[in-house]
This record gives sequence, structure tokens and C-alpha cells, in this order.
Amino acid sequence: SRRQPKPETAKAIFDAVEQVRVESIGANRMTGVADNLEALLAEKCEQRGFRHVASRDDAPIADVIGMLVREQLTGRGVPDAAKAMVELWRPEIERMAGKDMHKLRDVIANQDQFSRALKRVIRDLKLSDDEGEMERDEEESEDSEDQQGQSEEKGDDAIRDKVAVAEFPTTL
Repeated sequence: SRRQPKPETAKAIFDAVEQVRVESIGANRMTGVADNLEALLAEKCEQRGFRHVASRDDAPIADVIGMLVREQLTGRGVPDAAKAMVELWRPEIERMAGKDMHKLRDVIANQDQFSRALKRVIRDLKLSDDEGEMERDEEESEDSEDQQGQSEEKGDDAIRDKVAVAEFPTTL
């Protein structure tokens, strides 16, 4: 009796987690940024009433997954106001997608690899069954690996630029 996920759910998860990725890069490099983002997220969780969510049907799944990924990428826990809500979903999400979710940390600095890994997580959670898209991603992965003669330093500069202009989160 599960409700079929809508394509917008997968997109919302993708967008939320990409925002988490960018913020996590900055948070992992600068403690002050990490503290500010953590305070902002805690405030957002309070304002959105996450403390009062008592059923999985009422828990916004994109926010839950975003907080679980944030925990993976930064090592910082879920805000107190959202802990009970996240725990409603954690066992199932970890059972279904934990293996691929743990791999996100390894590819945090590479947006393309992160995107492909995140799509695997979304597929693991049965929120997207677009195998054609996954196959295209794998082909693109092989092409980009052939072109990876570029220096890591150049990639780091691009990440730093993106973190510098990143807005405060609108969805986590």
C-alpha cells in the first residue's frame, strides 16, 4: 500500500542533496561555515515543525535524505528538532541505499561523479527506475574518465568558487 513516488520527489531529493554537497564542502573546510550552516539548519527544522512529525507520511523525504547525506558528508548529526523525523526513515533508507549513500563522501569534490552516485541512491530507494538514464550516465562516466587528465587543483578552484557564491539553503 505504498504510494508511488512522483518524478518531482526524485528531483527534490537530487536538488536538496546537491545543495548539501556544496554546503558540506565549505563546512568541511571552514569550521565557522559549518557552525553557521548547522545553526541555520536547526532553525529551519524548528520553523518547519519537524519536531512534531510523527509518521513517515508526514516526513518530507527530500529533507530526510538531505540530512542523512549531510551527516555522511560532514560527520555532523541531525539537528535535535529533526532527529525523531529522520529516525522514522533511517532504517529503511540505510537498508535500501546505505551502501551507495556511504560512497557519496568519496566523490564529494567531483560534481559529475557525485551526481551519478546520487542517482544510484535514488534508484536504490525505488524513487526512480529510469534505467536508460543510468546507462547514459555510465557512458558519460567512461567518457569523463578518459578526459580526467585535468589537475585536481583546477577542480578545487571551481568548488571553492561555487561554495563562495552558494546561497543559504532553501531546501535541505
